[in-house]
Amino acid sequence: MRVHFPAQGRGVRLAVGYETLAYVEECFGRYAEALRELQLATKVWERLGRQRLPELVRCLGHRADWLELLRRKGDAERVRERIASLMETADNEAATAASGGAGS
Repeated sequence: MRVHFPAQGRGVRLAVGYETLAYVEECFGRYAEALRELQLATKVWERLGRQRLPELVRCLGHRADWLELLRRKGDAERVRERIASLMETADNEAATAASGGAGS
């Protein structure tokens, strides 16, 4: 599914909407549907860029937790590896920005 939105505010609302739907599906015991909604939310957070990294990591973490509960350990591990990679990249960018700012 291709998600397109022109304004960032609309994208945030869309991602939060998907997360809310995931919560509702989870409450009704429809875990596969909840995971699908979290996947859609993840795609939206990704398209919003680096400034929404905390939300992306939170959403991915929630997906990984549910995958583990559903005994999909391999999928959960891949999601957790992705979280680690995103965090490492963010840390490297922060360090580069800090060292670049100190040298000027």
